[in-house]
Formats: sequence, C-alpha cells, structure tokens
Amino acid sequence: LSLVLSVVFAVPTSASVASRSTSAKIVTLEAAVKAAPNDGGSWLALGSTYVRRAFETADPAFYPRADAALVRAEKSLGRSAEVLAAKASLALARHRFSDAYSLASSLVSMRPTGLDGRVSLFDANIELGHYVAAADQIQSLVEQRPNVATLSRLSYSRQLAGDLRSSEVTMREAASAAPAASFDRAVALGYLGDVLLEGGRLDAASRAYDDALRIDPTVAIAVLGRARVSMARGDVKSATTMLDRLIDRLPLPGALGLRADIARARGDLAGAVAADQLVDASVSLFQANGAVVDAELAVFLADRGTGAAADAVRTARRAFAERQTIFTNDAMAWSLFGMGKAKEAEPYARRAIQTAPAVASVRWHAAAVLAAVGDTTTARQELGAALRNPWFSPSQKPAMVALATTLNVPLPKDVFPPTSTNGAVS
Repeated sequence: LSLVLSVVFAVPTSASVASRSTSAKIVTLEAAVKAAPNDGGSWLALGSTYVRRAFETADPAFYPRADAALVRAEKSLGRSAEVLAAKASLALARHRFSDAYSLASSLVSMRPTGLDGRVSLFDANIELGHYVAAADQIQSLVEQRPNVATLSRLSYSRQLAGDLRSSEVTMREAASAAPAASFDRAVALGYLGDVLLEGGRLDAASRAYDDALRIDPTVAIAVLGRARVSMARGDVKSATTMLDRLIDRLPLPGALGLRADIARARGDLAGAVAADQLVDASVSLFQANGAVVDAELAVFLADRGTGAAADAVRTARRAFAERQTIFTNDAMAWSLFGMGKAKEAEPYARRAIQTAPAVASVRWHAAAVLAAVGDTTTARQELGAALRNPWFSPSQKPAMVALATTLNVPLPKDVFPPTSTNGAVS
C-alpha cells in the first residue's frame, strides 16, 4: 500500500480539470476571497479546489488550507449540501473515514438522489470495512451514472473481492469514460496498471502506466507503477532513478518505502535506514496536516524488522481501533508476526483474507502467519495467490521463495527475472 495514500486508495473524481488549470484556478479564487472576504461561494470553490489540488499533487499542505477555506464557507453559507460535499471530500482525503461517513450520511439525507453524497458514502463505507453495503451502493451508482468516478470505485470494490478480471474490465471502462488527455484518464490508467500488475501481467501493466504518463508525466501512481515494472524486469537502476526523481518532486511514503525495500533487498543497510528516515519524515508531514496514516505506517514499520516491531504493533492497534478493514487486519497480523506472535496474529490474518482480496502483500502476510501456526493448506493457497504478483516487495522475495520450497508451492518463472545490463537484482 502507498500514500497515493493511496493513498493506496483515493480514486479518480468526475472532475476533469488538468493539474495546471487547477493551480491557475487557485490563484484566481485566492484573489477573489481577498477582494470579497465574505463571499461564501468563493470560499467554497477555493476549499474544493484545494482538495482537488491535494489529490493531483499528493501534497498534504493543501489539507489545512482547504479546511480553513471550508470553515469560512460554512460560516457564510451554513451547512449546505455543497459545503457538506466538500467537507466529506476533505475528510476522505485525510483518511478520516468516520468523519467522512457522518458528513456523507448527512448529505445523503439532505439530497437522497445526489451523486456526490452517495459516492462519498461508498468511499467511507469501503474504507471502514462495510464491504457489503459499499458493494450495493456502487452497483446502484454505476447503473445510474457510469462515469469515471463510479466505474473506478466499482473496479476497486471488485479487486477487494478478489475478482481481478472484472476489476480490470471496469477500470478500462472508467479510463474510457474520462475525457481524452485529462488528468483523470491518466489516473484511471495508473490504477488499471496496478490491477494488471496484481494479476502478474507485466507487459499489459507497463503499457497502462506508459499510456498514463504520456497524458501526464507527473501522475505519481503511474511513475511508481512503472518503477515496479522495471524492478520486476531486473532493471534496478531504472527503477531507482524513477523513484528518486519522483521522491525529489513528491516525497511520498509509498515511493520512499519502496526505495527502502530495494535497499534492504540489496543489503544496503545504510541506504535502507536513510530511506526509512525519509518515510518517517513524510508520514509526519501527512500527520501534521491532519491525515491519518496508521494502517500504512504499521506495515512500513513491520517491514523494517524486529527493531521496529513494537512500534509497528502500537501503530497497528491504533489503526484497528479506528476501523476494521482488510488493511487494518493485515497491519495487525503482520506487525504481530514481526514480534514473533504468530498465534495472536492468526485471527487478524484470517479476517484480512476473508474476501480473498487481489492484493499480493495481504495474501503473503497471511501465508506467512498461517504457515507459522501450522495451517499449511491455507498457507499454500495464500502463498499461491501472492505469487501471482511476486514483485510487490523485493526484500520479501527470499522469504517467499523459502516458504514456497517448504510448502511445495510452484514458483512462477519470473520470480527471479533476468538481470538487466543496467542493474542487478539481489
């Protein structure tokens, strides 16, 4: 998971304003509210545009600016449907999903047939682990309005239910529904690449990422995905170059975490420590700007090994207390396993895979936990699912191969890709 965090999991909106246009719009709106400080409509538009810009740039500094603008908007306009919609979007961006659920529920009560409230309610439900309710909601929304906003969310819902084929088909529809050459189409193509990569389809994933980057070379999810493809093909030098360029522009925890993981896989402990420190700084920046990132941080910490295990468990417990999802259960399982508490981790691992999600890291963590407690049948099944995408973590590959050997699980031929002339895979 990543903070594209999503952020692992923000999904494209129905807006199609290009990144440069959003920046220009902010300048115009800031001038408008300066000229007319009591104009609630301008404050609302500014707050909403800040939220949009935060999504485009993955820069959490826009969150408090959006918050302040929306406070001014509500003071002038009251608790209108438009204000509620903007505040729900901001809460979702900050991963404050309980707040988002409350705001979206109020909005749906106020405007039962409105798309924005029901889309936000879907987002809140799926991130709170209310998967049945979310699936029902998104199917209804797609039937009403099959656009990039609804179709991309349906794709994500299907991925979490383990249906990669339907997820792929639906994300292709989402990309096609977005305006040509728009930022939203580029983002949808980036998510399509992720779905294809989870299915082990490197060439198809690479094409999707390249298509996204031809539209907008700044789309972080596509840059990160393209780096993963390079890693999978054995070209470490290209992968690290892409990551370093992305990090220089946007120090995203997901990109930094992958950089640290590559360093660990190559035995570069100093490089891993340096990258981990940057992860911590980036996470702190998100937290300082009001984002909740405990589930993602717990997995980052658990991946570092025993030295960070206690912190990983504490962080995972905070995340799990807030919401019980595939990912918070996974964070609990993996962090407890890192402390040598496989038996305590077991129920969390089983809940994390209850829907058979098409997320390789979750399936691998469950395989390791269940093998440790003696359930080799389920561990074998989970490891097989994880090996569909054996490239999600370079540092975990040796342990995956060792467990596959122990459990007699066939290894895909490209777990160890051929070494590139531009770099070496350890």
